[in-house]
Amino acid sequence: MLNLFEQFNEIMHVLARLGYHTNSQSIEFRDSGLTLHRLWKTTVGSEDILLVALLLAQQPVHRRMLRAAKLTKWGATKIRVVQPADLITLKQARNSAADQVDIQTLKHAHKK
Repeated sequence: MLNLFEQFNEIMHVLARLGYHTNSQSIEFRDSGLTLHRLWKTTVGSEDILLVALLLAQQPVHRRMLRAAKLTKWGATKIRVVQPADLITLKQARNSAADQVDIQTLKHAHKK
């Protein structure tokens, strides 16, 4: 999830009410101006673990991405989803091997 830095306390409160726990210390990506928080919870009657990766945005480019995000139905609720080109930009900032595969997949799907 990409969210504004100033929404952090509110988001953490909601996720705590939903049973999520912080996974580790936050990771600061200095080059991109993003901070990552990982949270997790287990589901009742299952060994599955649900993970949330919370990216906090402070830079103007990230704020623009959030404003341009589309409201999309997801289950019984609606969430904001960043544009494919913006997701590619976020992944290029990290540029791990997995990100490179995701970038190629996104570029291929975006051409259709």
